[in-house]
Formats: sequence, C-alpha cells, structure tokens
Amino acid sequence: EAVQVSGLLTPPVYFGFGSMVPDDPQQVVAVARVWTDTVEQLGCRAIFQLPLPDVSQSFAAHGRVLVTTCAPHHLVFPRCSAIVHHGGAGTSQSALLAGRPSVVVAHLLDQFFWGNELERIGVAPPHLRRACLTAPKLARALDTVLHSASMARQALRIGVSLAREDGVSTAVGLIETRLGPLLQPG
Repeated sequence: EAVQVSGLLTPPVYFGFGSMVPDDPQQVVAVARVWTDTVEQLGCRAIFQLPLPDVSQSFAAHGRVLVTTCAPHHLVFPRCSAIVHHGGAGTSQSALLAGRPSVVVAHLLDQFFWGNELERIGVAPPHLRRACLTAPKLARALDTVLHSASMARQALRIGVSLAREDGVSTAVGLIETRLGPLLQPG
C-alpha cells in the first residue's frame, strides 16, 4: 500500500549511511531494521541503500521499500522528500544541492559538525547519534522534517542557490589570487 496525496504517490525518503554502514552483516541488518521500523511508524515510502547484496534481499519484500546496493545521489535525491544520512560532507552537499531536507545520524568526526550546520541553516532537526539510534528517535526526527514546510522551503532555496554557483571557477580564482604570485618563476 503506497501513501497517496491528491492521487499521486508521495516521494520516498532516502535512507543511506554511505561508507558508514558496517561491513558486518548483523550490524547492517540492525540498521535496516531501525529504518524499516521507522518506515512502518510513519507509513512513508522509502529507498534503502544497503551495501551488502545478501542483506538487501531480506528487506526487498517490504511493500513500501525499494532496496538498492548503490544509488547515484544526484539522480535519486531530487526525487525524494527527505534524506536520512550519516552527515558526511559529500552527502550533506548532495542533499543541499537536491534541495531536500535532511535527518543526520552522525557516526564520527566531522559528521557532527555537518549535522549542526544543516540544523543551523534550517534544513534539518538536531542530529542523532548512531551509537544510540532507535526507530522511535529516527521516526520523530523524520516526522519533524516531513511536516516542516519551512525546512522544505529553506532546503529548496539553498538548492536553487547552489545550482547557480560555479564552484570550480570560484575555487580556481581564489587559488590564483592567493597563490599565483608565489607560483610565478623568478
């Protein structure tokens, strides 16, 4: 049974932890169970990116969930309602560029920083910690995101702004301005 709004299917929620999903199949199953329980609680559709094909098969039968071992963020994220991720710099940027709000489940290092930044700019609730993640905690955070028109609008505004930027040219210009004199011969 799919969730419908005005006769249309609602966009799914993307769930993926990038390189932070453990290699241990039991831990991957535990993560996928939290995700599945969250989807059940909220009644939403979902895409699970699970890196181990053997584990993925056991979750593929769930009617609201599409399971994949890899998903090109630039193609998938714009078609989702929200992105649940680990808060890595690249995935955070991909969610912003897609104009979608996030739920960050930080595992370590800079992921806590990026989770705080996404909250600060208004596109995510406070980040969660992977070490104490539960389906009720994840469902509350995701429910906040899915029902926040202001987060959706802010994420879309930032996505449009980022799409207009030419980051490579800006970076090259800054490097040439700062380092150019140092790199000149003689």
